[in-house]
Amino acid sequence: MKPESRLPAARRLCKYYTFAILGNSRYHPVMLQSSRQPMPAVSVDPDHKAFLDDYVGRLHRATAIDDGAFAAISATRATWLRAREQGGRVIFIGNGGSAGIASHLAIDLAKNASVPALCFSDASMMSCLANDYGFEDWIAHAVRLSARAGDCLVAISSSGRSKNILNAVAQARTMKLDVITLSGMNADNPLRNLGDVNFFVDSRSYNIVETTHQFWMMAAIDLVIGRAEYPAS
Repeated sequence: MKPESRLPAARRLCKYYTFAILGNSRYHPVMLQSSRQPMPAVSVDPDHKAFLDDYVGRLHRATAIDDGAFAAISATRATWLRAREQGGRVIFIGNGGSAGIASHLAIDLAKNASVPALCFSDASMMSCLANDYGFEDWIAHAVRLSARAGDCLVAISSSGRSKNILNAVAQARTMKLDVITLSGMNADNPLRNLGDVNFFVDSRSYNIVETTHQFWMMAAIDLVIGRAEYPAS
């Protein structure tokens, strides 16, 4: 073992970086020029470039905003604010990647836009209701148990065909909740026309659909806030 390798990690790191001690004894990293040789420019594999050119093009087309998209985002803002005024909340639902998006949106809408929001992400609730009522009906029962008058349901499904999402929307309708849907893939998917406001991504790529769903909803959140740039806290 080289003597250098026995040094603490922080001291080995200082071969390439130094730290300046400023006020209040806090450490602030100050970048110095590395003694390592700069990495040579990397050439891009032509096949990779062709794939990524096409991929980014798909995203640009999917997120292209027209008057219809502007109207839907504006209507989403109005629906969320109405829910808040009525003492309600915005409930986001989805599966898999859409569940991750639902969680992110609920946090940002509540924390940054001051609109009460939640999603059904608790594993105990999910396993309990799926065990008792079946996976296709667990979200519908979560809506039945947790939703109240004045709430708004945002249903996210890339395919627009997830049975548990469709059943949850049906439950929300019986409770007279406002419903916003986000779907993609095929234009004839059943979720596409079930909401008061409906978003559809004309793409067959799951990642493009999910990214576009999140982009549109983040735009609606920032429209509530009235700014595109603001501190995280």
